[in-house]
Amino acid sequence: MAPFARAVLLAVAAGAALGFAGQTASDLHPGLRWVVALGVPWLLTAFFAGAIVGDRLRGAIAGALSLVIGTVVYYALRVALGEGGPLHAADALRGAVIVAGWCAAAIGGGAAFGLAGALWRSGGALATVAGSALVSGALVGEALLLTQEWTGRGAQLVLAAELVAGVTGRPARTAPHVDRADAGPDGRRRGRGRGDRGRRSRRAARRGLERGLASSGWEHQSRSNAA
Repeated sequence: MAPFARAVLLAVAAGAALGFAGQTASDLHPGLRWVVALGVPWLLTAFFAGAIVGDRLRGAIAGALSLVIGTVVYYALRVALGEGGPLHAADALRGAVIVAGWCAAAIGGGAAFGLAGALWRSGGALATVAGSALVSGALVGEALLLTQEWTGRGAQLVLAAELVAGVTGRPARTAPHVDRADAGPDGRRRGRGRGDRGRRSRRAARRGLERGLASSGWEHQSRSNAA
């Protein structure tokens, strides 16, 4: 499967699962309504979608698409389950405006976190630290922001768990995906950086110099003089 198609498929699956869980999780247990009411799980879905893809552009697209799909699925299920009573024309128009607004926010936030996830996975040490700090900061920030608003016992437990996860948790980075076209016979990524090209150029120049010296007899003459 092509990398772009794989990124789109991942985003659609992640978004559909996110929207379905957001609308139905509270039916499994009343306490889960506080979990699905959090915003950070949505952003983390985009972050890890981008991290799985590993490419900057595709990661940003996967992050944005996953949140847009999640938003559409969430509100589509809400209408299908009949929440809020009968749907009238005015309600439909108002709902369309709300969905459009959340989709616009999903594109911006999803693309940013998807790009951050891709950089976190395939970037250097600085990108890894920055990505981990972004995840931790989002968890801790939301928990502290909602502490004064969510006063129920169940809500406070959820916020406490989110705070602990933000302080102690650190996402584990896996090796970036290597496409078959980029892999050598041993399965490793072929070196295509400037350093690899420079080393190959120096080796070729050295071999050419050695052949030139050998053909001119200079090397044999130097050895005779040394003897």
